[in-house]
Formats: sequence, structure tokens, C-alpha cells
Amino acid sequence: MTARPISTIVTIAAASAAAMVFAGCGSDRPKNEVSQNVGYRRAWSDDDVRKPGWITDPTNGGQRLAAWGSIAHDPWADAAQQRDRATDSARRELARMVAVKIQAVMQDYTGESGDSATTFSQSVGRSIAIQSIRGSAQRDAWVHPKTSELFVLVVVDPAFTEHMPQAVASVARQAAASDPTLDAHVRAKVESDKGFAELDRLLERSSP
Repeated sequence: MTARPISTIVTIAAASAAAMVFAGCGSDRPKNEVSQNVGYRRAWSDDDVRKPGWITDPTNGGQRLAAWGSIAHDPWADAAQQRDRATDSARRELARMVAVKIQAVMQDYTGESGDSATTFSQSVGRSIAIQSIRGSAQRDAWVHPKTSELFVLVVVDPAFTEHMPQAVASVARQAAASDPTLDAHVRAKVESDKGFAELDRLLERSSP
């Protein structure tokens, strides 16, 4: 693959997003934040409202790493504050998605399901998730015409996605080196260049 420069976008919101994801924010969402995991649907019908395509398909058919977040209209917050909150929501969802994806790939790669392998896979997933949201940017925004709820789409830099196999390999080696309790089979596989060719294939198969 041809190396391309990665434009890293580091914000306080991104750092906050990572911290909240890995502290278990999934069960402690702000009440006015919408979860896209259950799909966007209200108790009342808004089928007559034309929504942007990324509300139902933020990854654009699997062509990118992306997620949206939303925040209910707050008359006491200015536009910039509401945009930041919605972006923070999107980054938390994005980090959750990436962490789950990488953890699943790493567990397939190691072929182990014990506590040591699971902890190792989770550690790699979290590290890559943090890197992904640091390399993400707001791509679009939309305000619901009936509720004034603000939706924001956040997309990972394509250059980061392209070089994700190398990033995962690097993080995996570092995690293995710093974990004396890691299963010997997992450690041997992580330290094998031949093994990482397999990891590369697994990541490509699951991309983005």
C-alpha cells in the first residue's frame, strides 16, 4: 500500500469521547442523546421528514469508518456548544464501533477465548479506537425540522483506515511485550511476521 500522510485531528472532545467509551458510557448516556444502535425511530411518526442518507447508513455501504451522534435541542446552549455535544456523541459511538471490531478481529486472529486472550484483544481494540477518533473529523450535520435535534456525522480519515493493519500490528506487539500474563500461544503468534499476514487479511475482510 502506498503511504499517505495522516492528518491527525486532536480535540478535547475526542479525548473525552475515548475516556467515556472505555469507562462504560454505553449504559450511562445523557438522556437527550440518541443511540443509533437501536435505529433512529420516534414514538411518533416522522416518516414524512426527509433525512440524509447517513442517518440510516453512516458507513456509506461499508466504504468508510463513520458514525453519527445527536443531541436534543437545548435553548440554553449556543450553536457551537450543541455541535460539540453532538460531535462528542458521534465520537463515542465511533470509538465503541472500532473497539468492538478490532477486538473481534484479534480474537479470531489469536484463536483463543480465555481471559488472557480476551483482555489482550480488548486492550488492542481500545488503543486503536482512541487512534481512530483522534484521526476523525465532522463531515456533515443536519437539524431535524420538527424537533430541532442536531445530528452530526463523524468520519475517520481514510488514510488511517488504509494503514489500520500496520497500526493494529504495532499496538499488538506493544501490548504483548507489556503483558507477562499473556498466553504463550498468543504471544508467539503476535511476534510472528507470518502471523501478521493473516491478521492483515482478517482486517481487510472486516473493513472498514
